[in-house]
Amino acid sequence: MEGDTVLDSFPNNLTPLQKYLCLIDVGYFINSSGAALFKPERNVDVIISLDYGLGNVFKQLEMTYKYCKIQKIPFPKVEISKEEEKNPKECYVFSDAEDPRAPIIIHFPLVNDTFKEFKEPGVKRSVSETEEGKVNLENNCSPYYLTRLIYSSENFDKLVNLSKYNILNNKDLLLQAIRSAVERRRRSGRTANLPSYSRAGYR
Repeated sequence: MEGDTVLDSFPNNLTPLQKYLCLIDVGYFINSSGAALFKPERNVDVIISLDYGLGNVFKQLEMTYKYCKIQKIPFPKVEISKEEEKNPKECYVFSDAEDPRAPIIIHFPLVNDTFKEFKEPGVKRSVSETEEGKVNLENNCSPYYLTRLIYSSENFDKLVNLSKYNILNNKDLLLQAIRSAVERRRRSGRTANLPSYSRAGYR
């Protein structure tokens, strides 16, 4: 990006002071666009992480943790067992009890676990609906592989329905994490503009 292409009336710290500005796509760097949220000045309580990568469904989160550690940014430690790497759950919550500045991370890997048998939380699929629960996430064999940029309507709907189901099926875990964040903020005294439980719908 060349300095003389900038349209700003007044230069800021990033642009016309140098002839060239080198940028890197944060999605390419750690496969996440959340880096701008991580600085303590943002005062973020909860981050909901939706991982749509195939293969290692924790790689993005682990890279984010390493990045924050190097940058000395508060972030909860991401520890995953070998068994969970092979058979990940639908939802994970990571927090740091010793550092209230670190946000609570609610992580939804792209996995097809109970969605195969249930079309909605608590509602089992009929025999005729079995095919709708088959979502191929097997890396380069998947219709959602990185280089496949166009999805059929059927595959698009399956991906949306799977993601929706995984969130709804773990609603209690998600709400409990939000309650914990609210209570942690109350205990720390950072309660400005904090909604009550009843107004926020946390009951």
